[in-house]
Amino acid sequence: MTATRVALVTGATQGLGLALVEGLAHRMSAQNTVYLTGRSLDRVNQAVDALPAGGARVRGRSSTATPRSTTSAPPGCCAPSRRC
Repeated sequence: MTATRVALVTGATQGLGLALVEGLAHRMSAQNTVYLTGRSLDRVNQAVDALPAGGARVRGRSSTATPRSTTSAPPGCCAPSRRC
């Protein structure tokens, strides 16, 4: 029995990232999954839809990061003079 594999490609809605997703999906078996991420959910969905069928499953996810200034670290996470 072969182990199931998962690949994650960030910034993959165009160019090199999208080509990498296509190559991985083509080379991996149908039991495997390649996750394609990008900042815009619309562009992620367009990229997934544009990929040819066959090989690994390709799933799209939005990867919008929250700016550091809007997050709060748990108490005691960092000394006041250090960045988390």
